[in-house]
Amino acid sequence: MPLGEPKSFEYLRAPNQAAALLVNGMPSVAVPLPAGVSMFPGEQMRLSRHWTERRFADLRVFAEAQRGGHFAAMEHLKAFIEHVRETFRTVR
Repeated sequence: MPLGEPKSFEYLRAPNQAAALLVNGMPSVAVPLPAGVSMFPGEQMRLSRHWTERRFADLRVFAEAQRGGHFAAMEHLKAFIEHVRETFRTVR
């Protein structure tokens, strides 16, 4: 993109991808990369372990914290860090 041109196109990608998911549904192929999911009880959208295992072919960790919400990484940092460490221990 030449200098001076607006980069508004880049800002449109995420909403278009979200709209495509609404229209077409989630991808049918599971993500093949090692993954870990950290769930907190106050999340606005709760993921079931069953759903998560179907979406991530190599799910290493599915951790559920006792407390926390949407901003759990800030509210309950120790639990979040432990979930991240637990996930990365499996990748070494």
